[in-house]
Amino acid sequence: MVDAFPAPVLAFERKSKFIRERFLDIEPRGTEWLVKHFLPATGVGILAGPSTVGKSFVTLYFSLRIALGKNVLGHRTRKAGVLYVAAEGQDGMRKRIKGLRQKFEIRTEAFQ
Repeated sequence: MVDAFPAPVLAFERKSKFIRERFLDIEPRGTEWLVKHFLPATGVGILAGPSTVGKSFVTLYFSLRIALGKNVLGHRTRKAGVLYVAAEGQDGMRKRIKGLRQKFEIRTEAFQ
């Protein structure tokens, strides 16, 4: 009998993002950091606080330092690409970016 719906042939094997481990074999791993002892390289980091305390500016500062591979508040940093999504307050964000560039004398050559 001919199968009317044959299984698709894949040109590649998709690697699963899930790791299959036995419960008794699971051991803790060392944490990889973007900012040593402050911001992990994997998972989710959250910066929370009341309005007008500087969360956006601090996040921009961290983002800039990570993108350049520079220390953050004395903590070693691993250089990495950064995507900052300004989902609200874009006009205010432009002012913060300008202030950050002036404060740290940042030139466009640093990002080329």
